[in-house]
Amino acid sequence: MTLLGGIIEDVEAYQDAFWSYACRFLRVSFSLQAGFSVGISSALQDLRAISGAARSRGDDAISLVASTLEAQVHQLSSHHDALEHAQRALASARSLQLTDAAAQLPQLLLATQITDLLCSLKGSNPQQARAKMQELTATMEQRLADPRWSDDGTVHVAVKPGKTSDRTFPDGSGDDSPKGLILSWMSRRDVRILVNFLIGVTASQFGSSDPHLPEQCFHQALRMAEHGGSETDEPQALSAAAAQKTWRRKIGRYIRVHLALVFCSRAQWARANVVLDELQEQTPEPASADDEPLASLVQYLSGVVYQGSGNLAAATAVFFGSAFDIRQRFCREPSNATDQIRRDLAILAHLNSILILRRQGGSSGASIEQIVSSIEPLCGATPNRNIHSAVSLIRACINDGESMLNTKRFLEQALTTARHMANTQLMCMSLNFLSWKFLRGVVGEQAEKGARAALSTAKNSSNKLWLSVSTGMLADTLEVQGKLVEAQATRAEAVRLAEAATPGL
Repeated sequence: MTLLGGIIEDVEAYQDAFWSYACRFLRVSFSLQAGFSVGISSALQDLRAISGAARSRGDDAISLVASTLEAQVHQLSSHHDALEHAQRALASARSLQLTDAAAQLPQLLLATQITDLLCSLKGSNPQQARAKMQELTATMEQRLADPRWSDDGTVHVAVKPGKTSDRTFPDGSGDDSPKGLILSWMSRRDVRILVNFLIGVTASQFGSSDPHLPEQCFHQALRMAEHGGSETDEPQALSAAAAQKTWRRKIGRYIRVHLALVFCSRAQWARANVVLDELQEQTPEPASADDEPLASLVQYLSGVVYQGSGNLAAATAVFFGSAFDIRQRFCREPSNATDQIRRDLAILAHLNSILILRRQGGSSGASIEQIVSSIEPLCGATPNRNIHSAVSLIRACINDGESMLNTKRFLEQALTTARHMANTQLMCMSLNFLSWKFLRGVVGEQAEKGARAALSTAKNSSNKLWLSVSTGMLADTLEVQGKLVEAQATRAEAVRLAEAATPGL
């Protein structure tokens, strides 16, 4: 890095823009490999320097590359304003999309769209994310079919020639021929893998008109990552082929994590367990830093599957394990996105453990009050608003001996945040708990409306277990209202749904 810094100083002293771009992009690559905290800061400095120089020279394509990369690098940071900086860099990139230089680079136009969707996902903006997902779906194949998209995925980025005096050869001749950088990016197959994965994530997180879209997208991405389908790879250098194989193996594991979470959200525990077994076979023991946050995701997922399947002892062992020990491992502020994910998983593990302890009457070593007090400072610091909603819901559930006003306040916080995030799972649980807590046994139109609203939300969640719960609660409400015939038919449906949701129990 020191040697490269000296070269950059020399070429910039000679005002050689071409080699300045090349060396700074190379240093960005090295910086991101060096480590998160120092590497991100160094990479951002170089990318801003590239973008500033490119704009002053009119190298729009170079500026587009630098701004898009800057937006992506910001998303690796856990800093509180990282998303804002990413969106600002993305706005700079979008301002160049209509230039002639950008029109020659379908890869960069698609990369900007993908980065835009990632910003919406990280910012938890449901409406924007759905709009970006539809836009990406509509334009992806057109971009991939562009004849200027190279088969090996490389991108040729033009650089305007400098003055003759900038580059001279020993014979005194100058070099005014057009210059360009060759950047490695993604093949068509890898782009399809990534886009299908992101569409699946968006649809599973914010909902879709087709409830099976997330599962279909994840399966499609997994097939392409592991088998390739009808697409074959172009011949390439051994190092590039090895890097590509490593990337596909890693994204395949992420796809399986999200696929298992989709099954968990539907209470399809047997299917989730099959995917979990595959993940555990692919996750090395013990996990290294390079395996994070995947290793922590797989461990947390195993606890969720144990809990959903009724193996509470195994679930408790996972959630109270050393990987999620808040006092030992997560007392400091996260320095990067990986640390933030691992700390969020630790919070979720403790929330899961509260539900188990509540069912067991708090007979385990740690009390519910101790767990709540240990995670409370972290919950307020996390930018993940879904966790904020989950914490409010848990507080409402454990608020037995306190004021009913506090319970209502926590429920209102949980519902408001869940609606804003379009999180149907949390909305479903919150509405069902509200109906059970405040409208159970009440005669009147309001109680029936509440029960039907909970049932409607449960249908949107595609979770048979919660659908059976809300249907049973509606049957109870109808009985109280004196609608006995409808209540009897509704209860029979609730029993049928419960049997379908919990086979073998």
